[in-house]
Amino acid sequence: MKLLKVLLIITAGGYAMNTYSMGYSQDYVECMRSSNNQANTTSVCQIKEYKYQNKRLKKLFKKNMSFSNPQEKVDLNRIQMQWASQRELSCGLKNKKIKALSPASIGCALQITSSRADMLEVQVANKNLRR
Repeated sequence: MKLLKVLLIITAGGYAMNTYSMGYSQDYVECMRSSNNQANTTSVCQIKEYKYQNKRLKKLFKKNMSFSNPQEKVDLNRIQMQWASQRELSCGLKNKKIKALSPASIGCALQITSSRADMLEVQVANKNLRR
């Protein structure tokens, strides 16, 4: 029970800090607000948002690649693979389906994925400005 309280505090803290970032969707913000800190409901919100952020990440990665020269593409691929391995290791994702993960692992994966997507979004915007 104590672990659950700690996880909820961490989740709520991350939620409060990132509500205004470019990353989290309005649906996620509303879902978390209406969850009343119920563990099952917040997990559902986080899983949906993780899937959304993963799609966003892939889209931004492809866009970033399309704006890159051949050497940058090699570097971007290497960095993305290292990042994915680190996320897998840090959040305990290896060989697990998202619904089988603990709330802490889901929260970890969501936060790391959203942050990476935000970074790619800035890179794409910067490359767009140079064109």
